[in-house]
Formats: sequence, structure tokens, C-alpha cells
Amino acid sequence: MQTKLMLLLITTVFMLSIGNTAVARPVISWVPNKIKIEQMQRTQSIHTMVVKSTKDLQDIIARVVPELQPWVSVSPASVGVIQKENDLELTITINVPPDAMIGEYDGVIQLKQATVGENQRVIAKPLPIELIITEIEDNKVLPPDPGEAGKQTLLGIDSDSDGVRDDIQRYIYFAYPDNEKVRVALTQVAIEYQGLLSQASDPDAAFNHATRMARHGECLFYIQGETSSDTRAALKAEFLNTRERSLAYINYSNSLGGEMIFGAPVRDWKNSCNFDVDAIGGAQ
Repeated sequence: MQTKLMLLLITTVFMLSIGNTAVARPVISWVPNKIKIEQMQRTQSIHTMVVKSTKDLQDIIARVVPELQPWVSVSPASVGVIQKENDLELTITINVPPDAMIGEYDGVIQLKQATVGENQRVIAKPLPIELIITEIEDNKVLPPDPGEAGKQTLLGIDSDSDGVRDDIQRYIYFAYPDNEKVRVALTQVAIEYQGLLSQASDPDAAFNHATRMARHGECLFYIQGETSSDTRAALKAEFLNTRERSLAYINYSNSLGGEMIFGAPVRDWKNSCNFDVDAIGGAQ
């Protein structure tokens, strides 16, 4: 009899344990609760997510899993404190270089608790991301000139969602109609400008943008030589064509806070291009 009672007690405790586990709710919720993006090579997109917690959290970092790290970044990466039931906005940038392998890639963005002296703990639940990389369309029609409407917001108008403002896309094409190498290299610079303006207040993101911008500059110098300095200056003037954009760029510079950006050796500047320079037409 005692044995039966003991077995019954153990079974009851076990079932209650399962029940409690089954009804336990994740601490974190995301809006939207998943992301599915189809994006062409040589394009960038920026997405805003909202995360909410059912309890106060601290020492939180945002992490992209290795499967998506070649293309996906999150800002701010060092979140710090999340207050209970308060909305926290995160920016996800997806940058697909020209030579990215076409295919479907799945992964998640995690929020982890990084308390000093303890192992990092993943906070449930992560944000699922499905990225579909498609082949670039070389014969795309240029978007229309956005005119004054393109100056009304910080990031302007990008009607074809290629990561470059429509007015900048048109500028690059008409300024260098016969040199595809320069157009491709400048497009990478323009994509970086768009990203750094949107994340100007985040020191980690600013450093990453500055590092990539250095590589783009080396690539353009490899293609154009000393002329590349004037080419980049002209693009910068076109890009920072409103007070809001100029102030955001100053904010980005301040976010760097004296960080050192190291250049690659001159002999490696061809490798700073994230596309196959030899496979593209145009003078060099």
C-alpha cells in the first residue's frame, strides 16, 4: 500500500512538473514574431523590430547566430537593461554583397544575459529569420527622380528596395555611365552611408560601418587610383544634402569616439572589393 501511494505521489509531482513546463511563457516577445526576406545580391535593407519582456532584465546583448552573420547585423548589440513591459526598438541591417551565394538561409537573433563571471544565458524566445538571397538583376530600370519628396526624411526614398536612395542611385549611374566598376564600388559606399545614418547613435554600429567604409575606399582606390578621393567626396556631398543628414553624419562621427580604423596593406586593396573586379567592365 505504501509503495502504491509513493508511486502515485511521484507520478503526480511528475505530471505537475510537465504541466508547469508546458504552460510556461517565454520572457521575450517580438513584433513581428518572425522575419522572411527575399533580397538580391548587392543590396541592403534595414528593418525595425520591437521587443518586449515580461520582467526586468539587465546585462542583455543581442546576438546574430553564425549562420546569418555574413549578412545580418543588429543594433544596438549591447542592449543593457530591458524594463518590464516597455518596448525596446532594435534595428536589423541586412547587407548582401555582390558575390553572396544564392540560396535560403535560416537562423535567429538571440537576446543573451551576459553577467560578468557567469556563462551567457539565452533569454527565450529568439527571433526567427529566413533570408532568401537572389541573383542581382543587372538590367533594372532606374527609379524616377524623387525630387523634393526625397529630402523629407533622413533615409529618403528607396522605391526599389536595393539599399540605395533613388536620387543617389541615379547620380551614380549618370555620373559614371561607362564605368561599371566604379558604379558597383560607389554603390557599396552608398549602401554604407545609408546604414551609418540610420545607426548614427550606436557606437558599435558606427565602428562597424567605419571599418567597412575603409574597405570600400580601398576598393575604389584600386579601381580609380588618386581620382577616387574626388569621387568619394562628390558622392558624400550628394548624400548629405539636407541638414538632418549632415547632423546625423556628425552624430555618427562622434559615436566613433576616437576609435582607430586600420587600413589593409596596399597590395590587398583588390581584395577589399566585395565583388569580382575582373569580371566587371569599365576602366581601371
